[in-house]
Amino acid sequence: MTTNAEKEHPAKYLPQILPEYGGNPLIEALPPIMSVEDAVEALTVNPGYNEAEREMDAYYRFHAIRRLLRYFQPLYTHIDIEQRISCSIRQGYLGRNPIYSRNERYLGKTTALGFTIIGMSGVGKTTGVERVLSLYPQCITHTRYEDQPFYLKQITWLKLDCPFDGSIKGLCVSFFNEVDRVLDADYSRKFYAGKNTVDMMLPKI
Repeated sequence: MTTNAEKEHPAKYLPQILPEYGGNPLIEALPPIMSVEDAVEALTVNPGYNEAEREMDAYYRFHAIRRLLRYFQPLYTHIDIEQRISCSIRQGYLGRNPIYSRNERYLGKTTALGFTIIGMSGVGKTTGVERVLSLYPQCITHTRYEDQPFYLKQITWLKLDCPFDGSIKGLCVSFFNEVDRVLDADYSRKFYAGKNTVDMMLPKI
């Protein structure tokens, strides 16, 4: 079981090559932008192999072969997804810089990007997205930036499944529950109750 402490990562700020990304602690705390080669290495999951296991009894080999279920070899599509997610996260933060003295031309403007992944069921869309998202700490804790106190918990991503009934209210409830899981908070009780309508919950999100 993953504890809240294991989900949170203290912020470590990295210098930025692109000037628009500099001076924004939400971007500087992210992992570095990856080259194609780096992304392939980071996304690959090798299940490992031990020649001696070939001589083990069948009931042990039956378990060992299940390691193949964890094997992941990135394809071009996965590299494309990694680049799109990397860009979307950073571009979305341009208009949300908590340090107002920097990059003021982006403040108040919508800089968020989106994209769609389409494919038949079972081709690995979810697996690919989850593998890319695993490259980012889901929650980054900020305490100090440029020798100044700066307290913030940054959620880099949330993955929400479509509600079984396709309702917007179900999606809102799923959002609050997921935020509670990541932050060990209680927003679902605070903002969701039987009397709350979708119109009331959406602004809270």
